[in-house]
Amino acid sequence: MYIDNAVHAHILAEKELRRCPEVVNGFVFTISDGGKMTGRELCNTLISYLPENKSIPPVTEMSLPLFYAIAYISEAINWLTYSRYIGSIHALQLSLAAVRHCLPTVWFDISAAKRKLWYTPLFSTTEALKAIAASVQNP
Repeated sequence: MYIDNAVHAHILAEKELRRCPEVVNGFVFTISDGGKMTGRELCNTLISYLPENKSIPPVTEMSLPLFYAIAYISEAINWLTYSRYIGSIHALQLSLAAVRHCLPTVWFDISAAKRKLWYTPLFSTTEALKAIAASVQNP
């Protein structure tokens, strides 16, 4: 999410809270750039906008069975060493559950923010990625 969109949403929420608190008070809003891209598409689009001297290879996919195998081995190692490292690395492990959570492609529904806050992203995902790439080129 581009920072200008986040700030814009916060300002709209504050205005609506002052204007009509019973409509927005305690309500949770999902805010995003409104675009629909997978993580890989997002990374590769950003990479394509970077200047030539910042060449980064495109993001590719790891085979799913290999990903699951690595997660299974990670869980086994954690299970074998858990008593020695209780709490220190437990939160950092790659688990089968973590892999399952990474698999779905999820887009965030901003319809409530559009309806109740009148939110419309100032920058699309593509425009935001271009602006980020430009800031890398001209810091």
